[in-house]
Amino acid sequence: MVSSKVFFFSVVLVLSVPSHASSAESLPIHPGCFDVLNEKPGLREIELQHCNQAYSHLPTHTYLGLEQFTRETDDSGVNRGSLGYETLSAGDWSLFRLEDNAGGTGVFSSLVIAQVTGGAGNPRLENISRYDLGDRCHFGLAWIGKNDNDQLIAATSLTPAGFFQTLVSSQNSLPNLPHNATRLKYALGAASEKLTACPTCCVGRATYEFSPASEQWVLQGIEMDSLEWLEHAETARALEAADQNSRDRQEDVYIPASAIDQSMLTALLARHSQPADIRRLQYWLRESGYYWTGSVDGEWGPKTDHALMSAAKDLGIAAPEDRGHEHFANTIVSAGILATRNRLHPVDEASFDRNFETFLDRARQAVRDQEIESFVRLTDENVVLGFGGSGGHGDLREWLQQGLLWDELRAALNMGAVKVGSAAYCLPYPACVPANAREDMPSSASFVITANSAELLAAPAIGAASISELDYDVVEVIAPVSEQPSRFYRVRLRNGEEGYVRKTEGYWLDGYRLEIIKDSGQWQIHSVLGGD
Repeated sequence: MVSSKVFFFSVVLVLSVPSHASSAESLPIHPGCFDVLNEKPGLREIELQHCNQAYSHLPTHTYLGLEQFTRETDDSGVNRGSLGYETLSAGDWSLFRLEDNAGGTGVFSSLVIAQVTGGAGNPRLENISRYDLGDRCHFGLAWIGKNDNDQLIAATSLTPAGFFQTLVSSQNSLPNLPHNATRLKYALGAASEKLTACPTCCVGRATYEFSPASEQWVLQGIEMDSLEWLEHAETARALEAADQNSRDRQEDVYIPASAIDQSMLTALLARHSQPADIRRLQYWLRESGYYWTGSVDGEWGPKTDHALMSAAKDLGIAAPEDRGHEHFANTIVSAGILATRNRLHPVDEASFDRNFETFLDRARQAVRDQEIESFVRLTDENVVLGFGGSGGHGDLREWLQQGLLWDELRAALNMGAVKVGSAAYCLPYPACVPANAREDMPSSASFVITANSAELLAAPAIGAASISELDYDVVEVIAPVSEQPSRFYRVRLRNGEEGYVRKTEGYWLDGYRLEIIKDSGQWQIHSVLGGD
């Protein structure tokens, strides 16, 4: 029998509440204002009018639901990355989800809770509390939202290590990586060092609710997407260590090894398979490759409906007239969790904006004709060409004159574009998957099949025997690219099958991507980046 402690225990954060707070959702806040919290840790108050003015020379844009800005390069011209936020308000409190990239591959989350005071004439953030979390799957923020009672909630992503850290964590804080790691080592001993904590190794989420009456965050539950990792030998040893350690210290560990049996795993899976909450359904659809361009906002709309129907079709489940029916959604999610393959379904949202379509036609023409100046005119003067600081029209001309980028640009521009903000697009779609939707895909080795009915072949040769059919699968390339046959990649499917695929039938998950933003009414290519 599984104790209720598997799912419910408390995390307490004490905050003070002034009586003159208002909502932040309609208030313009430059994302640079939150960068001040990096420079001045512990800052409790920000004058927004002064801060907005100080950062007004740096343009902002909406990207993947975040109001975002790109930091100025340092004195040596090195890219310092970007910072973005989204906000929600409930009652006196405003909640901000920050996503910070400092110029490398990491995307670190922070949670800020504060109150807006002073009215329109002198808006301020007061009683600021910031909680630094982690990088993507390892305690990064999966989403923020409100529940049916209009209470603020937040979900952190969990790796296998994060799962255990949550179970043994202190009851008076949100996830704190150094502190949690210490407690985990104390609880599990050497077994803790074997648990995976990589930023792309997601296995579930922990959901917290903020209670304004008690001024506390309460851990509501843990949701699991996959149970395979619990069967690994390292995990088994960690569970045994947790159980033995709790007996040695004569204290309770939240999930003892004796409770980790098939009935508990079934209970964990069943808990995740209850998408009566539209937000939870959207999250699963996004993770499964059906809804990754949509927002996890709890609102039933055409994108959610289309994603659900696509999932139903792939899983062979007939749809009732009421597509949002709880049983129908549960059936699809339960079947999908047990599926053995990742898929990333094609997306092309260029048609949402006719001016953008025209811009793309001009870009394709310039690349097709290899007209250097025609293409350069379509880019921002500070166009970013790499994470290491390369960029600007000078570098771009030099690269194109050397024959670099043309093939990559041609491939990218001939695939679908994703609308990632009100005035922002990213393409091609396989390389534009956001970090929190690629959690189960190893970026450096993932190859996205962009054709339906592609073949997994038994040998690297035209006419080789077909092992199985691939429909937009995400496959793992299992040998260095330099050692691959000239026209094929050797790959492994999620279910363990191995074979060969044609290089022309897919695109790398961390392949070159273009970020195109409308600035002063004109579309411009702001970056051409390759890598995670």
